[in-house]
Amino acid sequence: MEKSNLGLPVKIFAALTYLLALFGGYVPAILVTGYILLREDDNFLRRAAVKSMAVLVACSVLSILFNLLPDMVDMLRSMIMIFGGFFSTGFLDNMSAFFANTLSLAKSVVLVLLAVLAVFNKSIDIKPLSAWADKY
Repeated sequence: MEKSNLGLPVKIFAALTYLLALFGGYVPAILVTGYILLREDDNFLRRAAVKSMAVLVACSVLSILFNLLPDMVDMLRSMIMIFGGFFSTGFLDNMSAFFANTLSLAKSVVLVLLAVLAVFNKSIDIKPLSAWADKY
């Protein structure tokens, strides 16, 4: 079994990068990814670190976009009310919350699935993220 420079098996270290992205947030994930990119030579481990960061960043960007929708609708509602109109935002607020929660669940499922697959030295190919991860 191939070991990393820290003495951990590479497959376990790769799985830990995914779990760290899920449970640790940005700071620990960035620190571990930086360490892996600077000190580790194993391509599978390097791809796993970059892919975990790519999933984290992609989900954060999508979450920001979903959470901007209610603010934009509120602004539109305010403009309509200035001119004496009425506009209800309840349905749109609920849909935005539904999409944000679905995205959070999808992120968790993808990162756990990637962690489990990493233990078996496998991965799933997420086209835009894998292309980016292969650069490093």
